[in-house]
Amino acid sequence: TPKLFKERCQKYRDDLKYQTLQYYSKTKEPSCGMCGFYDIRALVIDHINNDGNKDRVNVMGKNYAGSGSRFYVKLRKMGYPKGYQTLCSNCNLIKEIEKRNAK
Repeated sequence: TPKLFKERCQKYRDDLKYQTLQYYSKTKEPSCGMCGFYDIRALVIDHINNDGNKDRVNVMGKNYAGSGSRFYVKLRKMGYPKGYQTLCSNCNLIKEIEKRNAK
């Protein structure tokens, strides 16, 4: 049924996000590498070298527009390369603001 298909797709995306964030976390469970926040709903993959736009084009292609799930799939297929970390949305935003203010 369509409802069952939708539920299975969501579970796949949730599992994929968990596995990717767990891989790039410093702890056993996914958590922010700066503050330790652990609610997965607000955890994201951060580009350690502040090269997110360039890297996304490199990894996903120049016309990439889509969900994080597609990026997570690509990272998994690439064997979880170095250069990423798990951060909470707040620390990720603070990092971006500090980068802009340093210019």
